[in-house]
Amino acid sequence: MRTYIIILSKTFPKGHRWHGSRYHTHFHEKFFLGQHHVGCPLKEEGCEIKNKCFNLIPKIHTIRTNYAWWEHCIKDVQEGKAVLSIRQWEGEPYRSQQVELARLRAEDGVGIEELKFYNFPSYFTVNGKVGICNSLDLARNDGLKTDDWIDWFKDTDTTQSFAIIHFTRFRYDK
Repeated sequence: MRTYIIILSKTFPKGHRWHGSRYHTHFHEKFFLGQHHVGCPLKEEGCEIKNKCFNLIPKIHTIRTNYAWWEHCIKDVQEGKAVLSIRQWEGEPYRSQQVELARLRAEDGVGIEELKFYNFPSYFTVNGKVGICNSLDLARNDGLKTDDWIDWFKDTDTTQSFAIIHFTRFRYDK
């Protein structure tokens, strides 16, 4: 069985206003909140993010470049030929080991939608449709505040097709 890897960043990328600061993305915690989708299920004793969970935005998808490649990968996952390994760097990116957070399969709701920007960040389509959601929805579901999400993608070529890779059954184009 194939394994496709998605690495969630602990820190903000170079060029982002929070890069190098004490602020972290908390994508690890946000990912687990997103897996439960309703409220904060992490209230049990001993939960290491118990006290943070109400301040975090659940991350239910990630947005990646190279839609065509990711479309192929997600199709493999949906057909049961592959799994999606969600990981995080243990320390500094590319200079430390990756830690697997979860392995997602088709039954977990893994999916993909195509995102195209025509005037970043305000005008875009999801699966060729306008008005399915707004940039606030995209940012929040990606685990970021809108201004941080815009800053994250500001140096990216937004003329290409992006993949919205869903970690749950949620879709914008229902």
